[in-house]
Amino acid sequence: MEITKEAYSEVYAILNLMSWSSINKIPEKIWENIENKRDKDRVIEINNIEEYQTSEQANKVLAVLYKDYFATDEEKKVIQAKEKILEKKEQEELYKKFNPDNLFKNKASKVETVENSVAMVEYKESIFTKLKNWFKRTF
Repeated sequence: MEITKEAYSEVYAILNLMSWSSINKIPEKIWENIENKRDKDRVIEINNIEEYQTSEQANKVLAVLYKDYFATDEEKKVIQAKEKILEKKEQEELYKKFNPDNLFKNKASKVETVENSVAMVEYKESIFTKLKNWFKRTF
């Protein structure tokens, strides 16, 4: 997934509201990546973090940062458990959609309809073909 410059700008603005001790939990390379990829011409001022609406991409980046660097061990366990539940639901939906037992049922019924629609066609020779064949046989 390609993250836009605007999303990096939002993440940068939100992280700047945090204390330096919290920001220092983020590895320097990641922090530099956020700083370099953001839109430097766009200045985002956040007065009230609770009322600010972040974009979906910024939410995803913040969620990953939180899970990897800010969450406690107990919170990480809860997050991992929720991720496992979501992964299991996705796998069940995919299994229902692409169930190998049901995969060929529709194809079998289509083949039967094609076989039933085939009919014998009687071929009749025209008078000209009959004459032509008669001349071939006699000469």
